[in-house]
Amino acid sequence: MVDTIIKLNELNLKLQGKDNPANALLEGVGSLFRKNYFFLLKTWRAHSFKNMKDGFAERFEQFKINKSTLTFIVNPLNTNTNEINIEPFGIDSASLQMQLVDLKTKDLRSGKFTELKSKLEDLEIQKCMHIA
Repeated sequence: MVDTIIKLNELNLKLQGKDNPANALLEGVGSLFRKNYFFLLKTWRAHSFKNMKDGFAERFEQFKINKSTLTFIVNPLNTNTNEINIEPFGIDSASLQMQLVDLKTKDLRSGKFTELKSKLEDLEIQKCMHIA
């Protein structure tokens, strides 16, 4: 049980950190449960685990509802635009879909976007390596 509490504390600190995109936070929560599911089932009584799982599901339900939208922000070229919820941002859905079709079909723009995304990911990795 102590190991589980340590993992939950690590997740808590990660969720409170600055400059964390919402998509990364969602992955962190999902990762905790995928990694520790069997361990938790063995060490905790089923009732305690169910209460914890239900509590997390309730707290992070909004993340799950908007998972496609969060994924779109990170990778717009590989996201189904019919699944994203852009109403809170005041963006016209038809206009956005037309712009995405334009972006996806023009190889130069699509390639440049992918290249810039890759460079940003590399910079983030270098930034993390300097911090550690």
